[in-house]
Amino acid sequence: MNRIFKIFSILTLGVLFTACPKDDAPEPVPARPHADVYPEDLIKIEDYLKSHYVEITDEDLDGEVDVADMKIDSLDDTHTVSIWDQTEYPLENKIVKLYGVDFKVYYLKFDGKADTDAEGDKPCGTDRVLVSYRGSLLDGYQFDYAPNPVEFNLIDVVKGWEYIMPQFRAGYFDPVGGDGTLNPRNFGSGVMFLPSGLGYYSGGFGNIPAYAPLVFTFNLFAVTRLDQDIDKIEDRYEYEFNEDGSLIDTDADGIPNVFDNDDDGDGYKTINEIKHTYVDNGVTYTVYYPFTGAAVDNPATPFVDETQGIPRCFTGPNSTESPFLPTSVPADFTEPTRLRRHLDRNCKPPFGG
Repeated sequence: MNRIFKIFSILTLGVLFTACPKDDAPEPVPARPHADVYPEDLIKIEDYLKSHYVEITDEDLDGEVDVADMKIDSLDDTHTVSIWDQTEYPLENKIVKLYGVDFKVYYLKFDGKADTDAEGDKPCGTDRVLVSYRGSLLDGYQFDYAPNPVEFNLIDVVKGWEYIMPQFRAGYFDPVGGDGTLNPRNFGSGVMFLPSGLGYYSGGFGNIPAYAPLVFTFNLFAVTRLDQDIDKIEDRYEYEFNEDGSLIDTDADGIPNVFDNDDDGDGYKTINEIKHTYVDNGVTYTVYYPFTGAAVDNPATPFVDETQGIPRCFTGPNSTESPFLPTSVPADFTEPTRLRRHLDRNCKPPFGG
């Protein structure tokens, strides 16, 4: 169990237990509007970026940027270039639309990795990640530190991680020695500067005061792909946003696709709309179409065409045999703009073939 998750869980329990205060308990103070707090946070964070420097060392001489190698401190006589002004690690930002606010979230990448699949897996905001990290306040107070790898789901921790961690890519593990010890290599590394609205906001916790912006330095070692709604479609294909920042909810039932086991609301579960069967030596097998087909078919699986992704409703001529259902054409499985049948309310089983 990682420390960020512990803080989040205890905070949740604290809110739960104080939800029904005793008669003599003071009335809880209502949270301030996000639209009022965020501009204050942005000023604090930008002042911090202009008054602090970042320094990367390689104390263990392994050629990697570990959390322990990342130093952020106030400018002084020997460190005169701020995070804001330095160019070695370009200051980047992402706009996060949440709570009716456009949060501008600053971050730095220390790993030098290009944003390509060849550089490693990129998590989506509901995947599980293996990380190390350090959490601090703007005054330098360290409230959490996990130098050794810990694993957690991104939706179980402070909100900012869900949005910023997908800007980074994981690495790989290099086996070392006969004992099977693994060494992480080419992993993601960076720092995020979170407004309080994407942290603990009005609740605070322990020595983390209410409305405190947070600084997290971190390493991203590995990503585990998850399927939140157990529909055989990985979250990375369903975790998508509308222009207003809300998660896409095809059937507008209040449950985003990534958590909805019937994405189009047609009464048929998604898992049943993306499966197909084949018969081998008199035995019927059920398999599931991948969201996007592979580039090349695997000759070792003659009854399954791996190049076929989840199809749209078949558009070929009707079969000449009862029940005279439509037949498929190749484009039904590969057309990039096709409306996949699990997202088409008018496309229901039986589908044909």
